[in-house]
Amino acid sequence: MKGVEMLQTEFTPSRAIELQWIYESPDKKQRYSYTVRANSDQVSKETLTKIAENYLE
Repeated sequence: MKGVEMLQTEFTPSRAIELQWIYESPDKKQRYSYTVRANSDQVSKETLTKIAENYLE
């Protein structure tokens, strides 16, 4: 997504879905780890992906 590789994990029986990725600053001096998690009964994979995309802007 937008040149960033993300790891998507689905947990059962909790029905949680999670996206994880690492962003490296342009000067390559800092790395930031992000995790976005939601209950798949309440948030779809597509919605979770859109939420993650907002972090990349």
